[in-house]
Amino acid sequence: MAHANESGLGLKWKTSRQKAWRTKVQEVPMEQLVVGEAFRLCVFTNDFSSGYDLWAMLRASDRLLQGGKFEQLGSIFSIYLNPFYDTIRHSGGEDTTLTVEIIESSSNQLIAEVDILRFLGRVDVSLYKETRAQASRHG
Repeated sequence: MAHANESGLGLKWKTSRQKAWRTKVQEVPMEQLVVGEAFRLCVFTNDFSSGYDLWAMLRASDRLLQGGKFEQLGSIFSIYLNPFYDTIRHSGGEDTTLTVEIIESSSNQLIAEVDILRFLGRVDVSLYKETRAQASRHG
């Protein structure tokens, strides 16, 4: 995958649980994926034009598992990661990577692919079921 700044956009990113912007792949332990807690990824570009679309592509072992389009507000693109939780949890314990694809809007050309987040480790599915059961009792 391309390094963040090879695209010429000067990409930086952070999750809603981070204060500092990053330029290297961030490792996210499975324990941070808490059902019912919003988890957002923001990607900043140094280009204020709206000539790009950003897509989040979730992959495991080079297999595409799920995708989603970022929303844009100025030079910041963001996406909630919560819709990816079930896919990440059921990826068979493989390390799962979220890659951002940068597409030029006018030509629909892929400009760059940048690995942003890597979800590590297996999740205890029984704990996930217990958390969901508790959430349904309270809501």
